Amino acid sequence: MRHEDGLAASPPLIADVDGDGDIEVLVGGSDGAVYSLEADGSFTPGFPIQTHHNIKRSPVIDDIDCDGKNELLASNIQGTYLFIWEVEKGDIEWGSARHDRWNTGLYGFVLPGEEPGISTYEPSTDFLYRSYPNPARGVVNIRYQISGRKHVRVKIYNIAGRLVRTLLDEYRGEGIFAVKWNGLGRDGDGIASGVYFISLDTGSKCYIDKLVYIK
Repeated sequence: MRHEDGLAASPPLIADVDGDGDIEVLVGGSDGAVYSLEADGSFTPGFPIQTHHNIKRSPVIDDIDCDGKNELLASNIQGTYLFIWEVEKGDIEWGSARHDRWNTGLYGFVLPGEEPGISTYEPSTDFLYRSYPNPARGVVNIRYQISGRKHVRVKIYNIAGRLVRTLLDEYRGEGIFAVKWNGLGRDGDGIASGVYFISLDTGSKCYIDKLVYIK
């Protein structure tokens, strides 16, 4: 995909970033810009945004600070810079690489059991879903499923492997559950920005999800 003013290098996003009710297509450019294109191929007002870094990684769009507006996140190909811009709140149809936090790559994917009126999903195995939002700022939502009654532990570790916080340490029956983390450590202090690991321990297996937390 090439626009006359630059080369699109990242997988695209599909979202309404200007709040006009119409969907735009967003891509990162090898020229260092993040582009947003309207249906007629013109630029969305305020775009492109120049970073002066190669944006080959797929941007992400979500309301990461729960303020009622969406944030657009992009990083350079080396992963050494993270850029965040606030955009208008609008529909998000494809907000990250591979579409969703389960990396299905399926447009319109809905996890069984999440559709309104559907409650027949029965877990056949233990599983830790991708936390969201990710990257996160503020509250992190952590979902997991348990296939039978077990002693369940959900813990947060830093990149050095040190325990940051125990979120859950109790028995749970079969089902899909959720726990939230507010970004605080065991002592109640806020954590530093960086990479953290969410651990789900069900006794027989341990599942890990990587989380980028931004202050």
